[in-house]
Order: sequence, then C-alpha cells, then structure tokens
Amino acid sequence: MTSASHEEIANRLLEMAKSRGATAGDVVLVESESSEVQVRMKSVDTLSNAREKRLGIRLFMGRRAAVSSTADFSPSSLDDLVATTVDLARATSEDPHAGLPEPAGNGGGPAGQEGMDLLDPDLMQLPMESRIELAQKAEAAALQEDERITNSEGAGLNLYARRITYANSGGFSGNYRTSSVSLSVMPIASGNGAMQRDYWYCAKRKLSQMETPESIGRTAARRTLRRLGS
Repeated sequence: MTSASHEEIANRLLEMAKSRGATAGDVVLVESESSEVQVRMKSVDTLSNAREKRLGIRLFMGRRAAVSSTADFSPSSLDDLVATTVDLARATSEDPHAGLPEPAGNGGGPAGQEGMDLLDPDLMQLPMESRIELAQKAEAAALQEDERITNSEGAGLNLYARRITYANSGGFSGNYRTSSVSLSVMPIASGNGAMQRDYWYCAKRKLSQMETPESIGRTAARRTLRRLGS
C-alpha cells in the first residue's frame, strides 16, 4: 500500500467511528520491512526477510477511551475493529485527562526525512550477496586480528525500514519514513586454558554512515582479547 492509501484508511476509520458516536479519535498505521543476515566461521547461518503492517485506533466517547489494534486490513475486519472499539470506549470509566490535544498542538506536519534525515531510501535494495559480504568481512577481520582469536559466535547484519502514518479527528494526517542498519561481531579468544568472548557493533540510520566492517571486527577482537587474564 502507498502512504496515501494509508492516510485514506485512517481517515475513513475516523469517519466511521464518528458515525457510530465517537467524539474524537486517532489512528496509527505502521508498515515495516526487515532483513537479517547471520554468519558464523565464514558460513551463512541465517537469512531472513520479513514484512509487517499493523494498525492501532484510539477512540473517545467524551472522557471515556479505548484502544484496539489489528494486522488484518480487510474491510470487514476494519469495520469490526471500529465497532468493537466504540463499544469498549462506552464501557470504560471516565478519565478527566482523556482526550486529544487541541488542534494547535498538532504542529505544522509530521517530522519528515527531509528535515530529520531519518531515511536511507536505498537501504532495503542492497543485494543479498552484499549483505552477506558485510557480515563476513566483519567476522574475518576479528578472526585475523590476533592468533588468540580462535573462534566466533558470528556476525550479524540487520536492516530495517518503516513508514508511519498518523491521523486524528482534529484534522491532522501525515506520514514519515525511517530506516536503520546495524552490524555486530562476537569473537572468542583463548589463552592459558581460558576462553573469553566480547562483542562490538555499529548502528546508524544509513549504510553510508556505518563504520567499516573491518573496523567493527577489529574492535570486537580487541575488546575480547583484553578479557583474557582479567
């Protein structure tokens, strides 16, 4: 779904809630994509890709409020979600502090990636071969740092991107996108009959902001080595 269709869904649900007697409400929709690569001793251990979407709605009946959520975006499911949330709101106790902020508190719009620099638009397009290579390079650098690094619990690369859409009955609606990437290594060192392990990682919004995999691997190895004899 596009961000525009998400905003349309959110506003349609708020209209439905209003027609059922809700005095106010807001909706959050989150659509995300994630990827994980795990390697150990140069071999690929885990590869995964996942997509998820979910929706949460909060409705008010005066000073009574209820919250519901779903991952089913079918029309019948969303109709039931609104009806159930309205009934729950009617059944809850009043809270004198329940309610939405005044429209002036909505601000001028959602925090966009243009101003906040939250998104790497090409992150999830990184080929799987390149994702594996980044993890392997990080682990290899750790293993090569010192002969006392004898084993590894692996290296992992995680990519994540999501789109968040928000709308409320005060007339606000908007969306923004965000991303993150992390790379970690956990080597094992041996010496004088003892074994130790430690790790290092880097996490950023964009791939271009990351430390090199070799730097991450070497730092992980040095942190592990300093544990020997401690």
